[in-house]
Amino acid sequence: MTPICPVNVGDENDANVKGMRISQFNVINPTRQAGGSVSDAFAIVNSYKILIDHCQLININDDGVDTKSFDAAVVNCYIEGTGRNAVKFWRSGEIINSILYHVTDINDGAIIAQEGPFRMINSVLLGHSNGYAGSLNYETPTTVKMELVNSIFGEVKSFYINTNRSVGAE
Repeated sequence: MTPICPVNVGDENDANVKGMRISQFNVINPTRQAGGSVSDAFAIVNSYKILIDHCQLININDDGVDTKSFDAAVVNCYIEGTGRNAVKFWRSGEIINSILYHVTDINDGAIIAQEGPFRMINSVLLGHSNGYAGSLNYETPTTVKMELVNSIFGEVKSFYINTNRSVGAE
């Protein structure tokens, strides 16, 4: 069985959707096997104001949610058993009231926020023993905010944050 991307919206060259909600959408696969990015559950590119709520993503070959979009939110979702990142925000995003469980089998972050800002509120990341728990702006230094509020982290490593602050600066 060749894995597919159940939700694939947008492209890199044109503005696409402004205001989209994916609600009560379940992607439950058999035990996953390594694949390409076509194996993401949700891939949303070049869009704005994205809400993913009350979704369940289980045994996803690669990324659970991969958004190259602005102002994306993952709310009240359950994501388990991803091969890569549970949630990847290439631009601004937030995770609210969600559970990320046993994600990212490779040495990568469970949560990726490339440009930020990023918020995680009332959520859980549990059982991620490989790689970082998450990263903020791993390619270029930043001064944008990252907020972790009332969230639980268990069996995880640290967050990687690339800042503009120099070592030893006061």
